[in-house]
Amino acid sequence: MTIGRGHTVEAHPAPQHWDEFRGALRAQVSPVTWQTWLQEIEFAGIDEDGSTLHLMAPSEFHLRWINDKHHRAVTDAAIDVFGDVDIVLTARPPENVILPPVGPRLGWRFYAMAVLLLGVVTLGAWLFVKLHRLNYEKPEGLGQLSLPESFYDQLDRCAQRLNLRRKPRVVTTTSIQSPAVFGLFRPVLLMPVGYIRKLSRKDTEYMLLHELAHIKRGDLIAHSLYMLVQLVYWYNPLLWLV
Repeated sequence: MTIGRGHTVEAHPAPQHWDEFRGALRAQVSPVTWQTWLQEIEFAGIDEDGSTLHLMAPSEFHLRWINDKHHRAVTDAAIDVFGDVDIVLTARPPENVILPPVGPRLGWRFYAMAVLLLGVVTLGAWLFVKLHRLNYEKPEGLGQLSLPESFYDQLDRCAQRLNLRRKPRVVTTTSIQSPAVFGLFRPVLLMPVGYIRKLSRKDTEYMLLHELAHIKRGDLIAHSLYMLVQLVYWYNPLLWLV
């Protein structure tokens, strides 16, 4: 028996022995199997030479079930009634089937982009909060108490020496262990609380020249661009090792 799928077969009147074929098929199976799977098999046509009998199952599901479970019964009944014929069983094409609208499927690219954007937003928010806290960590008056007036005098002289147009704002903090500068548009010099007491006047001058040189050379611009790349490509481990 040959199994087909969804072929359109020209309608033919049932042959003379069609009822006899149905009776033979019914006799080979249980009443439940007959009523559920085989009763609705239809005659679809027969070749002119009578060598091939075309049958039609009511649905694709019936077609698969009959092929798996009952093809032997269909073949034996056909041979008993029609003789040595080939059986071609196809499924009746669906009529007036209205499928529900199907929305676009979300592929792996969508989920990968969602994870990427989530990482960018999360790291961006974390960086903003961290820099904001550093920028405004100093309580009112703590900077003046922690740093002597001579420190600001040295800062003025070093800024003039490097021809800086704008001096960085000084913020004292307990969040870092050594001086650092940050800020693209409004540079800030971070000074650890008590750090200045460890330095001589000459060491303080060298430290200020070093930190102000970062501003003068545009290192803060390069660092800001690096942080932007790190945010966008946060999933690349090499960027976190640099």
